[in-house]
Amino acid sequence: MDWKNIPSLSALRAFEATGRLGNQSKAARELNVSHAAIAQHIRTLEAHFDSKLATREGRGIALNPSGAMLFKACNEAFSLIAKTSDELLTMHQKRPITISLTPKFAESWLMPRISDFWEKHPDIEIALRPSEANIDLNDPEFDLAIRCGFGGWPNTISHTYIPMKIVIVATPQYLEKNKGRDLPDLDWLVQESDSLKDRIMEMMNTIVQPTKYRTLPTTGLLHEAISNGLGVGALNSDFVHDEINSGALKIIATTDEHNQYGYHFITKSQHLNPNVTAFLKWFKTTINAPKPAQRLRP
Repeated sequence: MDWKNIPSLSALRAFEATGRLGNQSKAARELNVSHAAIAQHIRTLEAHFDSKLATREGRGIALNPSGAMLFKACNEAFSLIAKTSDELLTMHQKRPITISLTPKFAESWLMPRISDFWEKHPDIEIALRPSEANIDLNDPEFDLAIRCGFGGWPNTISHTYIPMKIVIVATPQYLEKNKGRDLPDLDWLVQESDSLKDRIMEMMNTIVQPTKYRTLPTTGLLHEAISNGLGVGALNSDFVHDEINSGALKIIATTDEHNQYGYHFITKSQHLNPNVTAFLKWFKTTINAPKPAQRLRP
């Protein structure tokens, strides 16, 4: 295709709107430009083709044979583009929302609440991609990522976040068994290779400086180790809310919530498809809602 022989698409769009509406003023309103801009575009096309394309007729215009030929081609081409754009947008809106998040956030925060979203939006599917690995937040595979930190990741938009409150916990049985040991000398447990590790170690060291600690690869394993009485560690208070309330875990110390530190909901762009917008709107109404009662497993 020789683009040198094709005039400006803006000029062609202005001409198509003028021919379809029969009036430069109406075309200007539809395209949100000035009447003078429409007139200039038509003059540019006439200079390009070295041919008169339309003549003034009353308050409107009439296309001459060259103008009618160009209008027919423009109208068919733009109609095909509009139809294809609608089809692509519909396809995109019908596919599942793909969310990257950590396994522990999916298990402990999202899954106890997701039934409410499904009930309110039965036609919107969600594809969760839990992983501890860092991902490229600009990967087109993902519509939304949920990440822990201060926000401000390059080339991303942080829409909202859940403030994180860290608690240092252990089972009452472990604390009773080790009540003669000083706090720094307890069996401290920390998650390795995680965005939270440095922050949690900083929080822990503010309260107590462990003499040694063991590392575990995931938040889920850290939680299980603490819950099974293997030691002391720091976890998101939301993740251990039920165990603290039931007495299965005891809080040793609590850290203050840090401004903007928490789980951020991130997208690549401000321009979101309606399904992602619906999910974010639901999430914002759910942040401060009480956690649903835990269902007993059969």
